Amino acid sequence: MLGIVLGFVTSSGSSTPPTSDSHPSRATPAGAPSLVAPPAAAARLLPWSLQAAISREAVLNPGGGSLLLAGGLVGSTSESGVFRLAPTSGALTQLGSLPVATHDAAGIEVAGRSVLVGGGTAVPAATVQSFAGGAGTQAAPLGAPRADATGVSIGGIGYVVGGYDGPSYDPGVLATSDGQHFRIVASLAVPVRYPAAASVGGKIFVFGGATLTGSPVSTIQEVDLETRSSTVVGRLPVGLAGASAASFGKVILLAGGEGDAGTSSTIYAYVPASGKLLVAGKLPVPVAYAGSAVSDGRLFLIGGEQNGARQLASAEVVSPVTKPAGNSARR
Repeated sequence: MLGIVLGFVTSSGSSTPPTSDSHPSRATPAGAPSLVAPPAAAARLLPWSLQAAISREAVLNPGGGSLLLAGGLVGSTSESGVFRLAPTSGALTQLGSLPVATHDAAGIEVAGRSVLVGGGTAVPAATVQSFAGGAGTQAAPLGAPRADATGVSIGGIGYVVGGYDGPSYDPGVLATSDGQHFRIVASLAVPVRYPAAASVGGKIFVFGGATLTGSPVSTIQEVDLETRSSTVVGRLPVGLAGASAASFGKVILLAGGEGDAGTSSTIYAYVPASGKLLVAGKLPVPVAYAGSAVSDGRLFLIGGEQNGARQLASAEVVSPVTKPAGNSARR
């Protein structure tokens, strides 16, 4: 069972991806981004750490000012614990357990419940598990196993993006309004596992991910839920897998991730209206495969990994700011 040890965590080194490429960006329409141009972000290490390092857990925001932490990987063991986490203080309370231990599950909020879709232990699973206050419950399984996917919730509907079933990728983007019945609403143009995803204007934007061999990709994909289509609309300066993304108005912040050069500390800001990608800041601790969620207008990154192996017990918070920072990383 996870606990909290109060005390400051020191920062570690960072990697800095290239900040530009040869493609010009389109002009930003007046009033398009919710942050000033260039969008900027401030990040800091929170003054507490988990007693046990953890990665690949689901972190959700069920409301009430606390985050929900479920499952995850501690060492090489998949966890079943479900915890309430006060993100600013680090206070952690165990609420119950999932019926099936898991990591690399997609987390979504639907029908008043926190739902974990897929994930697995040694192999991908088709389990669907939900939690609301008491012990976790298990719903009807998916039609096929799926792990390493990402969850996005929009207007009461949960979406599952990316992932694979073991031998192959699953390009289908799943949607559910009750956490029990799922339907395919689109297919990724580039099937990936471990992508980051966030929504703006009813569209889902999918950043990076990895191929079946583990190589990170740099694609930015737009999933249009009205036309049920997916297209590549840009590229990151480097391939990234296991990054964290969240939308703030009309801007998406993308933080961390694992690339060919190691674990990234870069925070990008992406403006879908213009296609502009900017370097907006830097994490104090480079991290990938962290559990992440937005609370009180800030993105929290809990735990995670460095260089594909070392797990972290630290927590970081990323906040959008209105002071210009960072360089252009134009697509």
